[in-house]
Amino acid sequence: MINSSDYTKLLNSFDIGASVAEQDTALALKEARIETAAFVGLAQDTIDLIRGTKGSGKSALFLIFSLYLKDFLLEKYNTVIVNGVEPQGDPIFQSFHDAFEDLDEIEFQNFWRIYFVSLIDRYFIEDPKFSEIKSKYAKEIQDFKNCCRKARIPQIEQKSRLQDIVALVLKVCKNIKITQTYDHRTGTVKTGIEYSPSTITPEEKAKAPVFLNEIHESLLALLNKANLNIWVMLDRLDEVFLRRTPIEKKALRALLQTTRSFPTSRIRIKIFLRDDILDYITDENGFTGLTHVTSRASDILTWNKTEILHLIVKRIFISDTISLYYQIDKNRLNISESYREECFYKVFPRQVEKGAKHPHALDWIFSHCQDGRGVVTPRDVIDLLTFAKSRQQELFSSQPVEQEFLISSLALKHGYLRLSERKKETYLKAEFPHFWTAIIKLEGSKAEHNRDSLRKLFGDDVDIIIKNLCSIGFFQYMKSSDSYIIPFLFRVGLKLKQGKAFKKK
Repeated sequence: MINSSDYTKLLNSFDIGASVAEQDTALALKEARIETAAFVGLAQDTIDLIRGTKGSGKSALFLIFSLYLKDFLLEKYNTVIVNGVEPQGDPIFQSFHDAFEDLDEIEFQNFWRIYFVSLIDRYFIEDPKFSEIKSKYAKEIQDFKNCCRKARIPQIEQKSRLQDIVALVLKVCKNIKITQTYDHRTGTVKTGIEYSPSTITPEEKAKAPVFLNEIHESLLALLNKANLNIWVMLDRLDEVFLRRTPIEKKALRALLQTTRSFPTSRIRIKIFLRDDILDYITDENGFTGLTHVTSRASDILTWNKTEILHLIVKRIFISDTISLYYQIDKNRLNISESYREECFYKVFPRQVEKGAKHPHALDWIFSHCQDGRGVVTPRDVIDLLTFAKSRQQELFSSQPVEQEFLISSLALKHGYLRLSERKKETYLKAEFPHFWTAIIKLEGSKAEHNRDSLRKLFGDDVDIIIKNLCSIGFFQYMKSSDSYIIPFLFRVGLKLKQGKAFKKK
């Protein structure tokens, strides 16, 4: 049992971290990181496109590599990290919405190419940290700058902010169109340029920017000489453009196409993108070179129960107060799964709901955070445990007596309830308003349906609605009964009842 005095200190020290990576602490991201397959793939430079559902850890990976491993990557692997978006704070592209509205997909490709070159100019060529390289390879740097000036790519000053760079690039590229010819046999892309006679004079035509192969070759010559690599990293793309709008589709399709303009291992464009957005922008009108784009893509980020356990205990026992009280061996915690489980059950009860048929607490947390695709995200687990801590503080304040566990089963149940309500508001309603009119028809119904019961709700559109709701993890298809179950994750939020909405045949 934990006495009241110790319990207060322990509960105040319990901090699982923020569910949103941009709000998480450096300590949690650095010291409690879990080196998943995606982490290893990034570290080994075998993936460029990191795919995952919302909350699956994409932004955490982005922050770990772009901020906390930046110096290590430069020192150990000669890799320069260039951020294409602000790691924290408001996305810089949002203030340029009106200007982006006027660009078509080809013009967006031109924007991304010039933007990337400008970023490299600002955060590598002009960065005082690389002054020794600038001195040693002055000729190669001058060649690169000459090519940029020849192509009318703007001079980027060392003090320029990302917002300044976006504004400059938009200003100089609005009157040109880049064309591409893709050779399916060799996988190479030939870049050309077209001008619109109605919008550009001969004098302006001579000054218009164009992404030239010479720019790429001059930069590559510099990097080869200096034995350096550059990674341009882009995250939070779901916040840059309004969801499911033509501008989002144009911009992100163009971004993926643009990666083919940098076919060398010396220059990588690392993109962190939600899997549903990737499906949306590539699901119609074809996508030339999609195989090339996805050939260096991660599997969709998933977390198994072992990884979720590791995440929970590493974050809880970052606290010296908690680790010392429970006498945790942190080295052993990193290498032994059985020890991690032992430590987990020092803090949490063995079961949330008692009885031989009910699962252990870890399995209960995992199943109550799992969507219809079997995906469990760190964000949902962290939210559940954060809500549970808040409830535990309320319970202890009303009855400050000795406690058996730091977090009780009552608190965990409340944490799940709050999580389910949040998923309804911030995921189903906010992220998928185009599906919400269908989802709300299920509110208050049973948790399991078949096609016939769903047809009564959705009418002739039943098949496309089922497909859409399965794609976002709202439905889980059960082959054995040919039915669709709504996972625990969404049940409380939608006031669903246990059981079937149809009669067994």
